[in-house]
Amino acid sequence: MSFHTCYYGKNNGENEAQSNEKINAHLVTYYFIDCVIILFIVFYAKVHLNYDICIMNQYEYACSRMVSKHMCFFTCILGLLLSGGCSNKQESENLTSKAKKMIEFSKIDSATTYLNQAVFLDSTNSEAYFLLGKVKAHSKDYNLASWYLHKADQAGYILDSIIHVQVGYLEGQSIQDLYEEMNRRGVRNFELFKAMAWSLYDDYRRREALELIIQEKSKYQDKDAMLFLQAKMEYHLSDYVGSENHLDQLLRKRVLVKRDKAVCFGYKASIAYDQGNKTLTLHYLNESIKIFPMENYLRFRGTVYREMENKKSACADFRQAYEMGSIEAIDDLAKYCQNEQVK
Repeated sequence: MSFHTCYYGKNNGENEAQSNEKINAHLVTYYFIDCVIILFIVFYAKVHLNYDICIMNQYEYACSRMVSKHMCFFTCILGLLLSGGCSNKQESENLTSKAKKMIEFSKIDSATTYLNQAVFLDSTNSEAYFLLGKVKAHSKDYNLASWYLHKADQAGYILDSIIHVQVGYLEGQSIQDLYEEMNRRGVRNFELFKAMAWSLYDDYRRREALELIIQEKSKYQDKDAMLFLQAKMEYHLSDYVGSENHLDQLLRKRVLVKRDKAVCFGYKASIAYDQGNKTLTLHYLNESIKIFPMENYLRFRGTVYREMENKKSACADFRQAYEMGSIEAIDDLAKYCQNEQVK
């Protein structure tokens, strides 16, 4: 019932524990109000239906009494459905909305309380289960996260969103098991596939990872993302010819976002560096940094400048990388840029 929602979300400066106690107290109050409403409906139906029929003759009165009993029964059932079904579902949705606001303000304890109440009121609330799984994953309680995400899946929540959260904390064999399960269900999710490929790579099954990419790439909608993944894997397997060909193919298409385009040039710079061509390495790094500056490529270019004995340019790059948040750049400045003052 809509008037229930007016209490939720009013904090008035109290802490999270007080807020959680208030939520529980309000829910008890609402259940009491629901019971009173049901009793009122039954009483009203019985009194008024019988009263209207008392003016008739005895035969009609007896028949009408029978109808009245049935009406009371159905009215009672209707009251239970409206109060215990629709009301619970609506309150569950309201609690879920409040929980989302709490998550935005990093009030995780209050959000968890709201969400627990939401799934208690409505066990089919898939979004509440999903948010509980997401919160538990964030707090590194991965067992509970997996359980809540499983419940969200069972309740029909968006599977791609569930997988996105799972990929964020699962690793190794768990990723491979999830990939096999989704395969059996006919689900194609690129983030999961990418995690699967790198999981194989980390397990020293690197050639198998590349073969999987080549075998499966036609089954995924984002062909460019699959080609990019293949180029990266080829680079790490020292297949520089294949990697550079695929990187060039992507760059010619001009469909990449700026960051991915910068990464393409970064990989081309790495290939040139591994092949001992520092001039070409700088050319590709300049392109990468011009498109989308990233701290790792600034440090990379600084290292190349240092090896080419261009200390001023090297220190300028190390400085910029440090200002962008690179912890490693502090060591670079300390080792090679004695006159640089780190603020």
